[in-house]
Amino acid sequence: MSDNKLIILRVFSKKMNKSLICIKIFYKKNNIYKKKIKKSIKIIVHDKNDLCNVGDYIYIKKCKNISKKKSWIFVKKKI
Repeated sequence: MSDNKLIILRVFSKKMNKSLICIKIFYKKNNIYKKKIKKSIKIIVHDKNDLCNVGDYIYIKKCKNISKKKSWIFVKKKI
């Protein structure tokens, strides 16, 4: 991958083996009413060694697809 940017996200769920679910939250402004709307995206992350727990802040980066929905890998925990 040419785009190797690291993203910091919070772990939301850890109910699968070697996988995490992180949530990316952002705000979008409505064009008519000029009100901010909260939106979120679930990102499934591959954690090879099961090092993370729920509530941890982690660095992730984009990689080649591991499965149908999993295309991000865990890099390290944020200290």
